[in-house]
Amino acid sequence: MKISKNKRGFLLTIATILLIIPLILLISYYTGISETGSQDVMGKMRCDELHYFVEDVKRDMQRSVTIFGRRSAIYALDHLVETGQPFEDYEFTCTPQCGVDCGEFFFDDLGSEAAIAELTMCGTLYGANVTYMVNHTIPEWIRNIESYAEKMHFILDLNVSEIKVVPMDAWDFALIVDYKIRVQDEEGMCYYTENIIQVISNSSIIGLEDPLYVLQTDGHILKYIVNCTVDLDVKATAGCSKSSLGNGVATGRIVYYSEIDGVANYCDITSDINDIILVMDKAIGSCNQFGDECWNISAVNHFAGVIDYGPNNINSIVNKCDVSIPWVLDTGKLDDGETGFGGGWARNPACDGGDISRDGCVVIYNDPICGIYEVRIGYDSNTTNTTCYYVSDIEEYYNTKCAVNYSNGPSFFDRLDGNLNLSEKYVSQSMEYFNTTLIGIETLVQLYELDSYHSIYPSIPVYANATWVDYLYWQGVVGCGVISSCEVGKFRLNLDCAHSFKHGVGTDCAFVSECYYCGDGSCDIGETCVSCPADCSCPSCPTQASLEICSTDIGSNKYDVTFTLTVTNASGGFDLSALPEINVTIEGIIADHTMNQIGVGTYEYTEAGVGKNDQIKGNVTLIPPLIGAGCPTLSDETPYDQAKSIPDTC
Repeated sequence: MKISKNKRGFLLTIATILLIIPLILLISYYTGISETGSQDVMGKMRCDELHYFVEDVKRDMQRSVTIFGRRSAIYALDHLVETGQPFEDYEFTCTPQCGVDCGEFFFDDLGSEAAIAELTMCGTLYGANVTYMVNHTIPEWIRNIESYAEKMHFILDLNVSEIKVVPMDAWDFALIVDYKIRVQDEEGMCYYTENIIQVISNSSIIGLEDPLYVLQTDGHILKYIVNCTVDLDVKATAGCSKSSLGNGVATGRIVYYSEIDGVANYCDITSDINDIILVMDKAIGSCNQFGDECWNISAVNHFAGVIDYGPNNINSIVNKCDVSIPWVLDTGKLDDGETGFGGGWARNPACDGGDISRDGCVVIYNDPICGIYEVRIGYDSNTTNTTCYYVSDIEEYYNTKCAVNYSNGPSFFDRLDGNLNLSEKYVSQSMEYFNTTLIGIETLVQLYELDSYHSIYPSIPVYANATWVDYLYWQGVVGCGVISSCEVGKFRLNLDCAHSFKHGVGTDCAFVSECYYCGDGSCDIGETCVSCPADCSCPSCPTQASLEICSTDIGSNKYDVTFTLTVTNASGGFDLSALPEINVTIEGIIADHTMNQIGVGTYEYTEAGVGKNDQIKGNVTLIPPLIGAGCPTLSDETPYDQAKSIPDTC
C-alpha cells in the first residue's frame, strides 16, 4: 500500500517528538542533579563554617577567662591595699550585670574565690560596679561573641551555668566555667548544640603583690611574688684542718690573738664577746690571761669559737685550756697575708679557699658524718636574699625531723583571706580538680626593712627572735640563728627547725648534716623518689611490670617457689610508693601476700614447701596509688604449672 506524502510527514513529526521528549527529560534530570549537588556543596561549606565558629568560641573563652581571672586578682589586691580588709567570708553578690538568672545561679564558696568569681562574672565587688573590669567580664565577652555570630548569620544562644575558682598549684589558679551553647545557621541548614562545655583557664599569681605582706604591714610595705630559689648556706672555705681536728659549729666575727695578746679579762670587758671567734695566729702563753670562762661554753661571757692556725697537736690549746666552745685546729694561715698574721703556717692545699679579714663573718664548721673540718666565709644577715617565694612543703618532708610541727604556708587565696596557714578548704579543692596538695607559698621577711618602717609605723611588728619565714614570723614563732650568717645591728637571720632542714642549713638549735639527709638537694645513696621526693624526682609513670617465677628443690618432694616482680620505666627501675601484694594460687586455693623489696624497683615473695606436683601461679596488679596518680594500671602473671616443672632460675 502506498502512503501519501501527508501521512509520511505526520509520522515523521510524531517520531521526532518521541525522540525529543526523552532528550528533554534527560536534560532536566541532570540539571536537577547539578542544582542539588551545588546545594550540597554550599551546605557543607556552611556547616564547616559553623563548626569552626564553635571551636573558635571554645578557644576564645579559655583565653579570655585567663585574662579576666588575672585582672580580677589584680583588682582584688588593689581593693585590699586600699581598704586593708581581707576577703574572709566574702559572699558572691549576684546582680543583673552578671548576665545570669540570679534566682537559679549560685556560687557556693565563700572568701577570696567568691570575690574573684564576682569580678569575673559581673564586673562588681560587693555588688558595686568596678571600672577596672569594664570589657573584661564573661557577659561582655558573650555579647561580643553574639555580635560576631550575627555578622556570620548564625543564631547563637550561650549561657553560663556554673563557675568555680580553684587553686591549680602554688603559682596558678583556675577559673572553671561550665556553659551551654546552641548555634544554628539562619537558613536552618545546619546547627550545633551541646548541653555543657567546660573551660579551664590558667591564671598566674607571679608578679602580683603578696596580700599577707600588705595586711601585716597595714599597707605600708608592698612585696611582689617572685618564683625563685634562695641559697642560705655558705660553701666558700677559707681553709680546713690538715689533721681533721675540730668539734662543734659556731659563727662569729674575727679577732686575732696577736692583736689582743696581753689584754687582761678580755671576755669580761668586750661587748658581744659571744659573737667573736678567736683566731690563734701565734702560740698562746697562758690560757687564763683572758679568764677561764672565755673557753667555757657554759659561762656567761665566752668566745663563740676558736681557730688555731697550728700546730696539729690537740694539747696545744684544746686540752691545755679545757676548751668546750667550738674549735678547729691546724688550719694554716687563713688571711690574705697582708696583715702578717700566721706567717709560715701554710694552708691545706686540698681546701685552699678565700681569705678571712678583720671583723669578717666566719663559720667554724665541723661535721664528723661528712668528715668536714673547715673554716667558711659567712655573710651578714642584712644581705640575705628575701625576694624569692617558693613552694611550702614542710608538712610533707620536714616536720618529722623536729619536735614542733607547723602547717604549710598559706596559698594565694589564704593570703587574700588573711589566713596565716594553709587552709584545708583550698587543699581539698586543688586535690579534687588537679591532684595536688602543694599549693602553699612562703618567703623570708626582710627584718631590717620592717624595723626601718616600724619607727614610723609602730603597728608593723618587729620580732627580733622570730623565724624569718613570713607566715610563721607574723605569728611570732621563735627561730634560732643560722650558722652561716652573722648578726648585723640588732638582728640575725633566724629559722625554725623545720625550715632549717628545708634550706639545708644548721642553726644554733638544730644541726643539719650535709651528708645523706633528705632535703639537702642531692639524691644520695639510700634516697629514692619515694623515700625522699624532696631530693629525688620520680618519673611520671612506670611503663612495665614483669613477674617471673623460679623454684628450688629442697628435698622430700618439696620446692620453694619464688616470684620476682620488676617494675621499670624509661630510666630503669621504678620504686613503688608501698610494698605490692601478690595473688598466689596453689591447687585452686588463692591467697594474697606482701612482697619484699630487694632492689630498685624489684620485689620478691617466696612460697615455701610447695608439693612437687602442686599447680601454682601468681599474678600482680599495680594500681595508680602504688605507681602514681593518673598512671595506667599495670599487671602480669606467671603460667599455672607444677612446682617441679618450674625453672630453677628466674
